[in-house]
Amino acid sequence: METGIIKGILILALLSFSGLYAQPNDATATDSIPTRNPRHALYFSLIPGAGQLYNHEYLKAVLFSSVFTVYAFRYRDAAIEYDQTSLTSDHRTRNDQAWMMGLTWTLGLIDAYVDAQLYNFDRYTVEGATPGDSLILGKEMKRGR
Repeated sequence: METGIIKGILILALLSFSGLYAQPNDATATDSIPTRNPRHALYFSLIPGAGQLYNHEYLKAVLFSSVFTVYAFRYRDAAIEYDQTSLTSDHRTRNDQAWMMGLTWTLGLIDAYVDAQLYNFDRYTVEGATPGDSLILGKEMKRGR
């Protein structure tokens, strides 16, 4: 009885490990070029600069988040000034800062989406090409003709 249980365990173990060396289900080669999902970039860019961080555009991330923060502080200062004085010029300044915050956020959102779409645009290489090679299209042009 014990030998039957041991044989069953050995067969189960052999069958469970046989999948380690099996071929993948699809016969097509997998693409090893990393990509960025534009939808994820949009979600991340709800926070100014985070979409650029997702796309590994660190300088742009600092730029967008800094500009947004500057306009946020200017908006806060203008809102406090307007609440204290109720002048129309302070009201206009406050609204202008809000518009600039919205514009900066929208541009960051669009930039993150486009960068995610074009993430591998200039990363493709031609097999057998070396840096500095040029592509000749058509016949070679001769001088003097």
